[in-house]
Amino acid sequence: MLPDTILYLNHVGYIGGAEVALLDLLRHLDRERYAPVVLSPAGALSDAVRESDAEWVRIPLLPGLNRYTLPCFLVRFLQLVGPIRRLRPALLHANTNFTSLYAGLIARSLGIPSIGHIHDIEPLGRMGRRLVRQNDVLIAISDAVQAYLVAEQVPADRIVRIHNGVDLQKYRPRSVRSDSGHEGADLSVIVGIVGQIGRRKGHLYLLEAVRSLLPRYPQLRVWIVGQEPRQSIEGCTEQLQRFV
Repeated sequence: MLPDTILYLNHVGYIGGAEVALLDLLRHLDRERYAPVVLSPAGALSDAVRESDAEWVRIPLLPGLNRYTLPCFLVRFLQLVGPIRRLRPALLHANTNFTSLYAGLIARSLGIPSIGHIHDIEPLGRMGRRLVRQNDVLIAISDAVQAYLVAEQVPADRIVRIHNGVDLQKYRPRSVRSDSGHEGADLSVIVGIVGQIGRRKGHLYLLEAVRSLLPRYPQLRVWIVGQEPRQSIEGCTEQLQRFV
């Protein structure tokens, strides 16, 4: 019996948190039961997908959704339907908020189920709410994301909360003190934030809060681990460096 084809739709080619979760999923997927195919723009993600022995199909950049971009959105929708139909998937899995707007509509037009994997809390707008509800199931990665979806009028019985997993064989704890060069250090309190650097991630809020606390708690230290996507135009890294 041939394995069922599952399509994973991702709107960017770089690797951020959602893409790390997708790659972990690909590595642990039962290949005797499922044949994964990832659709995304070219980039670091496509290289990593091929290294995981999964199939990759290139797609163009997808426009966002508002009243000005609606014509472009519909053109991309029609451009995706044909290739996806030819792959004959058993399931369409949108790996981001963004692609969840496309997946439900595409899947319904092809008569297949779809899942929207919601990682972020971002306003959907009227059209976005209608489109995201076209998915059969929405995965929320946290209680906060689940509450956000309910507030966006998604039926609660169609939301499943699944936290992102961590591969403990890959990420093994090490001594913070020895790695930091603070061996035998005093009573420093280290606050860490790990992940993609971007305005919506809240790094600036953290640093503003720490700056206000330093007069009372001079032992506070902040570690920021991550990088800003090359395609980003926000310049968050430069803004964070003002606090160094």
